[in-house]
Amino acid sequence: MIAFIVLIISVFISTTLNNKALLRLDAEKKLLFIELFTKNRTWNYLIILGILILYFLTLKYKWIAVNTNIILFVVSFIGYLIFKTYNTLKLLKNHDFPVDFIKSYKLITLVRIIGIILFSLVILLKN
Repeated sequence: MIAFIVLIISVFISTTLNNKALLRLDAEKKLLFIELFTKNRTWNYLIILGILILYFLTLKYKWIAVNTNIILFVVSFIGYLIFKTYNTLKLLKNHDFPVDFIKSYKLITLVRIIGIILFSLVILLKN
């Protein structure tokens, strides 16, 4: 229960920061942001879904120890998040997004990563 509360708080904070950052963009940059990132949304969801399916399959069939499974899930998820963030930052810089917006995006990603790590630590400490 505590783990999910921590995760929900981090999602709430990152969403709030994201919304505030988007509000500071002018109309042209908002439209460009939407155009750039709606194309890949399906692929992002499929990759996350794949990671989750693999996680739950390994839990159900007990292919590896639970703690090892959690650690692999977190490493996979954070690795994907870092990869996605790196590509997003390159795209934002290439399209001349404001420096403040890029800094906000980095902070939002950091909040998400911290939330995932704290969520995982709480679960690991319970096991």
